[in-house]
Amino acid sequence: KKIKFLVTFALNEMLRLSIIFCCRRNFFYLKLNYIFVPKKFNTVKSLIIFAGHFIVLTSCNADSGGVPPVISLNGSNEVSVSLQGTFTELGATANDQQDGDLTSNILITGAVNTQYADLYRVYYDVVDSDGNKANQVTRNVKVKNDAAYLDGYYDVNYLATPASGDGFRIDELVSSKTINNKVYINGENLGFHFFANGSLISLFKENVSVGSGNVLSPNNFSLNYDISGYNYQDNYTKQ
Repeated sequence: KKIKFLVTFALNEMLRLSIIFCCRRNFFYLKLNYIFVPKKFNTVKSLIIFAGHFIVLTSCNADSGGVPPVISLNGSNEVSVSLQGTFTELGATANDQQDGDLTSNILITGAVNTQYADLYRVYYDVVDSDGNKANQVTRNVKVKNDAAYLDGYYDVNYLATPASGDGFRIDELVSSKTINNKVYINGENLGFHFFANGSLISLFKENVSVGSGNVLSPNNFSLNYDISGYNYQDNYTKQ
């Protein structure tokens, strides 16, 4: 759509000025025509001896102030995915005052590796037809071991039979970065680890099952296992 205004006036008998303002969808311009008309001629059209104009370009639509499009995420900007699970990209929508729906133009960058527990970021960007960039939107995706809530230091009260009796030690539990529900006891090098499936625990030493246990609460669990002819009953309390 085009809007046009024309104003013509004479400064004197020899000089006439025409000022034109024209607004289109993507720009507006001002145009100045100045015409010298000798007195001895009666018709202006055939007697223009000099004419010129200047043009000023700028925006005149809704984006005249550089208003960028707006991106809205589908779903939350904070997402958790189980280690070795599946991440489903929910996408986003984008709208611009001038261009309307720009959803199909959204550029999504950033990768999520569900085979390694870590925090990942997915970025969403879009640009409208005037080059206005939307504020970048970010989604944080946390890939986590479902047993990571057990991470930390524990006071361990244990009973060993037929050995001397009870005792105390401190263990550190660290959830695996690559295998879901797997938890190491005092690091990977010692070989002790267990799998926590809900409230049930399967305890291993160098991948050989040596016992079982129960998760009593997020801060307490127990283990019962046999090693080298000894039976151990360990009660873990989180520090």
